[in-house]
Amino acid sequence: MVYNEKTGLIYTTIQSAIEAANAGDTIIVNEGTFEESLTIDKEGLILKSAFGPESTVIDGGGAASSITITADNVTVEGFTVTGAAGTGYDKGAILLIEVQDNTIKNNIITANAGNGICLLQSDNNIIKNNVITGNEYGIRFDNTGYPAGKSCNYNTVVGNNISDNRSRGVYFRASMNGAMGNSFLNNTITNNNSYGIQVEGFVFKRNTIEGNIISDHTTNGISINNGARENIIKNNTIYNNSGNTYSRFTGGIYIGASSSYTSNKNIIEGNIIYANYNGLSLYNAQENAIRGNIIRVNTNYGIYLDTANDNEIQGNNIFNNTKAGVSADRYFSTGNDATNNWWGHESGPKPVGQGDKVENVTYDPWATEPFDLSE
Repeated sequence: MVYNEKTGLIYTTIQSAIEAANAGDTIIVNEGTFEESLTIDKEGLILKSAFGPESTVIDGGGAASSITITADNVTVEGFTVTGAAGTGYDKGAILLIEVQDNTIKNNIITANAGNGICLLQSDNNIIKNNVITGNEYGIRFDNTGYPAGKSCNYNTVVGNNISDNRSRGVYFRASMNGAMGNSFLNNTITNNNSYGIQVEGFVFKRNTIEGNIISDHTTNGISINNGARENIIKNNTIYNNSGNTYSRFTGGIYIGASSSYTSNKNIIEGNIIYANYNGLSLYNAQENAIRGNIIRVNTNYGIYLDTANDNEIQGNNIFNNTKAGVSADRYFSTGNDATNNWWGHESGPKPVGQGDKVENVTYDPWATEPFDLSE
């Protein structure tokens, strides 16, 4: 049964209830499987299941998208959303097109051919407490006019379990206008094949990635390519990334840029980064702050710097990394300050002490005991 909470009217399909609703109405859906491809075009509409996602299924039945949202201030809550067959940047089990202030929460989004949730040129939306699994991309942010179109800005992705998707957990393509103000908070992002969070395109500025658990990806846990500026990557636990892909930038976190851009003034703070290939890699990156992190037992480098200048690496516990705690290329990386770190031994880093090896950065003075950074 489907009914309008305000009017009390009963409908046989969800779409007929949406079409009859006014802006701001609440549609309640009882348990059952509803094979429909929905379009929500009423501002402020709330679409909610009565008994939760385990009992109430919206099955797109092979349509490109199961739910398409073209209005602002819409809420979709408490469904299993499946059966969307569309692939590509502009399709998804739940698709938001040029909208704002919507909330997608407490859903299970699974077994779709393409994106689990896809946002196109959409701002100020909240994606909260969903289980997103078994799709190609878990969540995708994109735009219809790339590269010149508008990016997605000021969205919040919080408290989701984004796991076991076939390509990426979160994929964000920033346009030439840049993308800013997005927050990725307290999510579990694991085993999504190549990347946990991947940002491509153009400048990604003043975004926050905080409090997430990101693990078990073949390339990177976090990858921001082609211009990362003034972002905060803080208090994440990032481990076991680059399980079978070994190149100089794979591992826990990669921040890089092409020759046309730079990645600068990012803050990487308070993270626990372990058991990756590289813990953290910077390429064409300047004036970034790497502080208060635990970077340990990575199988290549703890931190790797290539064409990276004037970065501050201080107050970290960096130890038991296989090749080196910090390594910078000797020709194109200069002015990097890696003083006041704990290298795993009071005598300091190799070559002068017994701690992790350090290459081509300033490392003296060093900490003679580990910093109190809770794991």
